Amino acid sequence: MTPVVSAGLALTLALLQAGVRAPGVPATARPAPAPVPWTAEQRATAVDGCRNSILLNATRDYLQRNGLREDQLPADFAARAVPAMEPYLAICDCMIDAVAADTSLADFNASAESMAARIQALAADGGRCATGGSG
Repeated sequence: MTPVVSAGLALTLALLQAGVRAPGVPATARPAPAPVPWTAEQRATAVDGCRNSILLNATRDYLQRNGLREDQLPADFAARAVPAMEPYLAICDCMIDAVAADTSLADFNASAESMAARIQALAADGGRCATGGSG
């Protein structure tokens, strides 16, 4: 897994905890016996957060590597970056689908540490959602 994807996954967990928490479910909630399915909107929000975090980290990496400020990015940077990074962005769909298949959103939010390990395993070389690159 590349450093950008790894950093993106860490940020994704933080974003999901901050913005995708089910209403009325405290962060310390215990896992439910049977997972409550994620809504389409919750899945879409989680995938978008994951993709955005990867793009944000890739942009930061590009800026740092090239000694640039954000206002110095090429005007078409995002338009060129997304297609080039699609294999890494597609990992988000796979990971969220895998987690949502057997983990309720409440459990996901309450179990950040174990979810981080699971997501990293899914994305790691040889994992179900690996991009095929070395990392």
